[in-house]
Amino acid sequence: MDIKETIKDINKTRKANKNQWWSYVTPLFTIKAYNTWIQRINTREFTDSGPSDCSVKEFNSYLTSILKEL
Repeated sequence: MDIKETIKDINKTRKANKNQWWSYVTPLFTIKAYNTWIQRINTREFTDSGPSDCSVKEFNSYLTSILKEL
């Protein structure tokens, strides 16, 4: 998995669904979020709550750390 490409794809979904809840689904994880409010990230190994509200830079940093663990 190319982390930068995955984050770019996730952010396309985030921008396309601005001001509403959205999901990004892959075989390994599902992200449910509202803009940069991350409700949860699920993987086969764990369930984690992300930052409740953060900047896009923090959002991308958090996603990168999760994706590196996969």
